[in-house]
Amino acid sequence: MARDITRRTTLRQVAEDAGVSIATASYVLAGRSRVDPRAKVSEDTEQRVRESARRLHYRVNVSAHATRTGRTGQVLLAMTVSYDPWVQTVVTAVSKELEEHDVQALVIPDGNWYRALQRMNPDAVFIDGLTKPEDQAHVEELVASGLRIIVLGDNLSGDGYDIIDSRATEGCRLSMHHLIGLGHRRIACLTVEPQNETRTTRAAIYLAEMKASGIAVPEGFLRSTGPTPIGGYQTAIDLLTMPEPPTAIFCASDYLALSVVKAAERLGVSIPGQLSVIGAGNIPDGTVSTPALTTVGAEDEPGEIARLVRRRALGDKSPPSRTVLDWSLIQRDSTSNPKTSGDYRSKGNTS
Repeated sequence: MARDITRRTTLRQVAEDAGVSIATASYVLAGRSRVDPRAKVSEDTEQRVRESARRLHYRVNVSAHATRTGRTGQVLLAMTVSYDPWVQTVVTAVSKELEEHDVQALVIPDGNWYRALQRMNPDAVFIDGLTKPEDQAHVEELVASGLRIIVLGDNLSGDGYDIIDSRATEGCRLSMHHLIGLGHRRIACLTVEPQNETRTTRAAIYLAEMKASGIAVPEGFLRSTGPTPIGGYQTAIDLLTMPEPPTAIFCASDYLALSVVKAAERLGVSIPGQLSVIGAGNIPDGTVSTPALTTVGAEDEPGEIARLVRRRALGDKSPPSRTVLDWSLIQRDSTSNPKTSGDYRSKGNTS
């Protein structure tokens, strides 16, 4: 007899089908059998319960689960720039940490987290940066309402929530010191950030380091790419076809740097022979590009984020922590001493 698909399968039905108690079925489907050292559920029993749940199309009643456990089985990842490969690296790391605990990671793109969190009650929240003046007050308000929040930032001074203090500012200074130390003087900057008086942007670091070294910034060398992936590529094309192009480009992120590498390849510009390129973030894609990308970044930043999200999502109530992640220079093949004047306009084409 066919199952009536208009009626929701109950936990009791799953337990009866698998030949176990309701308590055992609940224990398995809540993910506790995989992580609780006191678990006494055999692999065969666990497999049988999960197979019954799959075959009977059992779905956890989220509302009932939240009422019973105080958890919703969801975490929210609020990402400012959704198309940056670094974001996918973080999402993948968090999802991997949570997969054995039946907790789902939901992504809110482009910084619109405050309104979403006024209507949601996830087990934990990760925010990849406070970019607006009012963001600090919003976080404090949400923490006061009971949300467990983790914020990635650079020298943040907040209280009452976890902070992953990623020292990106110092890392980007290392980028500029590296390029200037190699002898580059015609250094351009690609960024997606608008100028912001409330925090130090990576463009501001570029300008400050150029000034401190007594190097003038040629007109058109500081470029904002706009909020689309194609923007970095097209802006790099524009830079590299200037009458007097740069010999080095400091990029505010690795994905922008990889766009420069693609633009240079199209134009026939040699990296690092004619152009040095440096990124920021240390994403895995940079290790497999041609040439491999010089960058700055912290060691295993996505992993640190994922482990802290997991702890909070599973109910860790220890006091808020501050985790400092120092950035270092990771020199690969995309930077070198300038060997030409930077005049490579005759190479390639822009059609």
